[in-house]
Amino acid sequence: MNEQELKVRSQLIPLHNMRLVLPNTAIAEVISYHKPQPLDNMPPWLTGMLPWRGLQIPLISLETAAMEQAPQTHRRSRVVVLNTLTGSDPLPFYGVISQGIPRLMGLDHSTILDAPNAEQAQKFVLRQVVVEGHPAAIPDLHSIEGELASLGVTVIQEQAQVMG
Repeated sequence: MNEQELKVRSQLIPLHNMRLVLPNTAIAEVISYHKPQPLDNMPPWLTGMLPWRGLQIPLISLETAAMEQAPQTHRRSRVVVLNTLTGSDPLPFYGVISQGIPRLMGLDHSTILDAPNAEQAQKFVLRQVVVEGHPAAIPDLHSIEGELASLGVTVIQEQAQVMG
């Protein structure tokens, strides 16, 4: 195979102190950030429910899960809406807070390397890597989706309002 066939179209998602690496197919859409509706008695990394395309989807902060502190959001913050791996009916999508617009790139074995001095394990991080000389993380989507399911979080169909 030639080098072109080995590239995986991926997105680098900026967080406060690193980037996430996700295959392009995992991402349904990138939208502007707006404050979610909070949920009671949930872990701090589950920031609430967010309206998206007639649904209410859970919104998570991977920075809060990894560092146990909520990042500041600003006008450049975005929500990366992810397709779930299982495509389950109760939870087909969820959102992740991003600190900016994700960047599309082709990754191969020469552009993504294992992090030589990987820090201790972080919640929802499958693997720490280096992309273009910068620290990045491959999120553990199975773990995220499993935790959301164990909390009983589901996507909710928004009710159409009838004008009368």
